[in-house]
Amino acid sequence: QMKITQFTFLDNGGIQFMKFSQKNDPGGIEGNLDSLIISVPADLKGYLGPVHNIKLYLSKRPANCACQFLHLKINKNIHEYKNGKWYFDAKLGQNSCSNFMKSICTEVGINIKDRDIVNHSGRTTPITHLFHEGIPIVTSMSITGHKSESSYCIYSRPSEQQKKDALSTLIDVVDLPESQNNEDNDVDDSLNKNQDS
Repeated sequence: QMKITQFTFLDNGGIQFMKFSQKNDPGGIEGNLDSLIISVPADLKGYLGPVHNIKLYLSKRPANCACQFLHLKINKNIHEYKNGKWYFDAKLGQNSCSNFMKSICTEVGINIKDRDIVNHSGRTTPITHLFHEGIPIVTSMSITGHKSESSYCIYSRPSEQQKKDALSTLIDVVDLPESQNNEDNDVDDSLNKNQDS
């Protein structure tokens, strides 16, 4: 349940987001008093990036909105919506909020039949991408808020290329004999004959 007070817009064009302790953090709210601070860099010049999107979203809040929650109740009146009233001055209901990811998948045409899609599903893809890009685990954890490598590694799946590179590294440390062209050809011929038979 994020609040708009967790976002600070910086002079350099970026955003600082402060994630407060949550009940599912180790030790619960009382057991984890340190807030996680995530610095979102400024959008690249000429591109509408995350900073632009967050500013656009916040600009659609009702004037003098008293509700401090980030996600507001959605105005489904098409006429009011077209006139700029996107949201009500009230917190979005839990059911609507929990179905965000399903709604997004449906809107963009992703088949979610027989798939357990929840908002938390959105963590897996970026974490796996960071892992594939070779970003150090400790750096990724500082962004995702994971407190232990074991919980982080649930999301980090190595790519096929990473597996090959790892095996190549192991093979490289073994003192292998130099190949002899004639021997190699004999082995290849023998292997091909066995496969053909």
